[in-house]
Amino acid sequence: MARTQTRLTTQGQISIPLDLREKLGIRAGSTVEWTVEGDRLIGHRLGNKTFDDVRRSLGVDKRPLCPPRTLDEKNEIIARLAHAKVRRGRD
Repeated sequence: MARTQTRLTTQGQISIPLDLREKLGIRAGSTVEWTVEGDRLIGHRLGNKTFDDVRRSLGVDKRPLCPPRTLDEKNEIIARLAHAKVRRGRD
């Protein structure tokens, strides 16, 4: 296995080299799980779907998650939730 070096930034970030990202199917939004084994830091790709992939599969790009609401509707929802919270506190 060929070795590749990267440098840790002051913010604690490490870039994964392009050839490794392509080989493992890692792209922007992918999740990498890190483990330590002795003195080795090992990264594992979790799944191959990004959050954007999931959103697209749900059709979120085509429609909003909830219908648009007017300011009056939003205020009514907030008032109902606040009232319910107060009632729970009395039970």
